[in-house]
Amino acid sequence: AVLFALHHRWSSSVEAALLRPSLEAQSEALDRTLAHTLSMVHTTAAVVRGTPAHTPPSPTEPHSGCSSCSRGTAEAVVALAVHHRDALQRLRGALRQPAGSVEVEWMALLRYYGNVSQAGDSRKGTVNVVVRQTISEIELGSDYLGGAPVLVLTPLTMRCFGALLLALHLGLSGALHGPAATGKATMVQDLANAVGRHCWVFPCTDQLGYKEIAGLLRTFA
Repeated sequence: AVLFALHHRWSSSVEAALLRPSLEAQSEALDRTLAHTLSMVHTTAAVVRGTPAHTPPSPTEPHSGCSSCSRGTAEAVVALAVHHRDALQRLRGALRQPAGSVEVEWMALLRYYGNVSQAGDSRKGTVNVVVRQTISEIELGSDYLGGAPVLVLTPLTMRCFGALLLALHLGLSGALHGPAATGKATMVQDLANAVGRHCWVFPCTDQLGYKEIAGLLRTFA
C-alpha cells in the first residue's frame, strides 16, 4: 500500500506539472517535485541507517534504524524514489527537446491514477486505481503481496513492462526471450507486484510435458 500511494502521489504531481500552460511553469513544477523526491530519498535512507538525515553512513556502526520488516519497506521506498528521480531528470531534459518529446517520455512510464466510480456502477463512490503505460490501461489488483523487494527500474525494464502491459491490455500473452539467469522471471514478478496481481512461476525443463503442465494449471482452476 505504501508503494502504491507513492506511485499515485508522484504520478499526480508530475501530471499536474506537465499541464502547466508554459515551459517555464512546467520546469519549475518539475523542479519542486524533484526536490521533494530527493528529500524523501535522503530521509528514508537515514531511517534505514538509523542516522539523522543528510548524515553519511558510518562503516563501523551497525544498521539499527528499524526492524527487518520496516527496513525492507524502506529499501523498496528508496529504490522507487530513485526511479522517480531518474524519470524526473529525463522529463526535465525532454522539455528542452522538440515539441512532443516530453509527452512521449511521460507516456512510456508507469502511471497510477485514481478514478471514482460513477452512477450505475455497483461500486459507486469507491476509488479504483488504474495503471497506465503508453496506450495500455489495467486496473490495480487488490491482492496482498507483502513487502516484496522492488526491482531496480531501468529504461530496458520499462520497455519490457510496456510490451507486457500492452499485451494484457489487448487480451494477449507475452514472453520475454533471453539467456538463462538474466532476470526475466524476476522482471515479470515485479510487474505483477506493480499491478497488484499474483504471479506463479513454473520451472520448465525439457522433461516437462503437456500433461504435467495441465496438472499444474488444474491446481489453480
